[in-house]
Amino acid sequence: MLQVNLSIARLGLASTDLDTDSVIAMATVLGANKVLRAVDISRPLLHSKMEESTIHLSTMLQVNNSLQELHLAKHTITDTGVEWLCRYLSTNATLKHLNLSCNRLSQDGAKHLSGMLRVNSTLTVLNISSNCIEDDGLCSISEAVKSNLSLQWHAHTVLR
Repeated sequence: MLQVNLSIARLGLASTDLDTDSVIAMATVLGANKVLRAVDISRPLLHSKMEESTIHLSTMLQVNNSLQELHLAKHTITDTGVEWLCRYLSTNATLKHLNLSCNRLSQDGAKHLSGMLRVNSTLTVLNISSNCIEDDGLCSISEAVKSNLSLQWHAHTVLR
């Protein structure tokens, strides 16, 4: 249905118990969809530690030129997964809002995000609340925000 969608602009799939295969299928569809502007895939039921869904969502960001808002809260994304996301967000020119709250990001993930923030001028909202990025991660992101004029700072991080 979403392959031929001409009207649905916002899709909420949070807390619908999507498994890895379903999230990968959604990423595949999003790669070609030109109408959806906002998607919430928060809190899927992912049992793999290899972050296949995050990798597929990351590569989708390379080809999708219409998605403006992506919610990946409670997605069990680690520093490796955020490194994949940042690789493609560095060149993405449409995503404005990214929710990565309640994941498994540490100061290393924050450093990946800060590198992306130095070159991405499209993102205006980044939610990284309830991640353990610690003081060093926050300092890294703070330095990147100084040079990023588009970002509106929305971090309520848990500092440990």
